Amino acid sequence: MTTRKLLVFKHASALGNVSSQQLFDRISVKINDKHKAEGLPPRKFGDYDICFSDEPLPQGIEMLERR
Repeated sequence: MTTRKLLVFKHASALGNVSSQQLFDRISVKINDKHKAEGLPPRKFGDYDICFSDEPLPQGIEMLERR
């Protein structure tokens, strides 16, 4: 197993601006439609879609994406 993507939430405050749960709820991982239509179990990273909420992040929060 290998890491493919790292999502970092940067807070303006050292104690955090919002709870981690509120931030993690903005991320969803699902099997992509093409792979699901084939009826096969997912076997690789490309078989998944990683989606982010369209809602703006709370004030003082920045999301950094690393690959």
